[in-house]
Amino acid sequence: MGFDFVKDLKKGWLPNTLTLIGVLCIPWIIYSHVIQKIAICGFFFAIAWIMDYLDGKASRVYGQTSQTGAFFDPLADKIFTISMLIYCWVDIPAFISVPVIAIGVALTSLRIYKVNYGKKKDVEYSIMAAMADKLKTNVEKIAFAILLVISPVLVSHGLITEATGILMANIFLSISLVFAGFSLAHQLKTTL
Repeated sequence: MGFDFVKDLKKGWLPNTLTLIGVLCIPWIIYSHVIQKIAICGFFFAIAWIMDYLDGKASRVYGQTSQTGAFFDPLADKIFTISMLIYCWVDIPAFISVPVIAIGVALTSLRIYKVNYGKKKDVEYSIMAAMADKLKTNVEKIAFAILLVISPVLVSHGLITEATGILMANIFLSISLVFAGFSLAHQLKTTL
């Protein structure tokens, strides 16, 4: 009873494709922000966020849940988050960004461990993201939406200062750390 990667990948072809589309939006989000095309940045940001929602929905509605997708979807979220943290590093203090990255790496490492350990013991562990992980991801995306799209628009209309936008984004990232802690605790509990 070995794990057939190709068969599993084919089973989850639609949700995995949607996840990949979301990941491919990342460079376009950053590039459009660099050239100060905030509407285009917002468009690609929205596409990435919608793909993140639709991949899970598609896997459930069409019965295309797969171990590959269960691993790839949270990994894509980590790629998104780390990319945004690196791009926005000037606005996010290390005492927030370092734990966000560390917990993300720990969660991904636990999933890899579960898959490899399960193969050795002929046991199939669930590596699906917990509700806390989904909440963490969405709160992080709210923070980045504030930094990259919402704040620049509000600042350009004189409704807030840039410092206020940065503060709001960092508050949301701090809140995401609470959910990250719960998610890490859940993954550790289901691993041991």
